Amino acid sequence: MPEPKLPTAFLKPARYENCHEIIADSQAIADGQTDFPQQTRKSSAQRSFTFKRRESLPVYAQHLWLIERGAVRAYTLMEDGTILGLGFWGVGDSVGQHLSCIQPYELECLTDVQARAIALKDFVDWPQTLLSHLYQAQALINIRNGQVHLRLRRLLEWLSERFGEKHEQGRLINLRLTHQDIADALGTTRVTVTRLLNQFEQERRIRRVEQYLLLLQGRSVEGESSLKRW
Repeated sequence: MPEPKLPTAFLKPARYENCHEIIADSQAIADGQTDFPQQTRKSSAQRSFTFKRRESLPVYAQHLWLIERGAVRAYTLMEDGTILGLGFWGVGDSVGQHLSCIQPYELECLTDVQARAIALKDFVDWPQTLLSHLYQAQALINIRNGQVHLRLRRLLEWLSERFGEKHEQGRLINLRLTHQDIADALGTTRVTVTRLLNQFEQERRIRRVEQYLLLLQGRSVEGESSLKRW
């Protein structure tokens, strides 16, 4: 049986000139100052949908996605066609165009995903959600600072904390990321990421476990020993 689809009346993405408009619009929605039909709210709000790995999560003007299972990445396209990663989101996170000032804004499933479509009128967790997106944006700014090998180490550490699970030899990143996915997040090339990952493996910083990366227990970027950092 095919998956139900959201109504097509609101497929046009929201457009904002700056972040102040997002905050103002979010407050208006919270106060009930919206004019989209009640029928649409009833038919699409609070419904779960499933998506396969590498499928796009549709971006709607009047809905956010609450991730119930799996993980997604957000990204944008630069003028030259280069993909720039905007973040990684997992279970319990809310994502959607309404939470970003950047255009275009795309969402891609990194795993099989189950997500709940929530009409903006029904969304209540604005403060925590906006803070979560702000903190991740700041984390990515910090990760992308400095030489590429340090950027990659910081990203792998962050991913291991965000999506990792304990392993007897360290911490396993529970995401099947391609070298291109990592390059997009760092603003570098796939060739550079491949070279550095091979180097890290030779230095016994990481180990490949099937299609996943295991960060071996060791020393952190700052040189402090930790079970959670390598």
